[in-house]
Amino acid sequence: MDNLIEEQRKLIEQLYRIVKGSCPVDATSAKCRFEYDHGYEDGSESVGETFYYTKNGESVSAALRHELAFPVVDLVPQLHAKMKAHAGEIGMHLRCSSTKTGL
Repeated sequence: MDNLIEEQRKLIEQLYRIVKGSCPVDATSAKCRFEYDHGYEDGSESVGETFYYTKNGESVSAALRHELAFPVVDLVPQLHAKMKAHAGEIGMHLRCSSTKTGL
């Protein structure tokens, strides 16, 4: 089971790096919520994110940097599968947050 937890940690770390890399250097905090919708009758699925960072005391809604964001569509379903294997069926909404010390 430890291996499964380590695999989850590695996926979360990759998502964190994407969020961190999408922030301007002078951002003081960031939040990103990843959502994975699946299980539709037609077999379709979708991955979405909502990304904000704080700069000069103001919250800014933005998109993840395009060149960094491509792996998200694979990482989020992989993380869901690992979490499901570990804890059973879950509804997944992953939120990454960081403050300046972590950016």
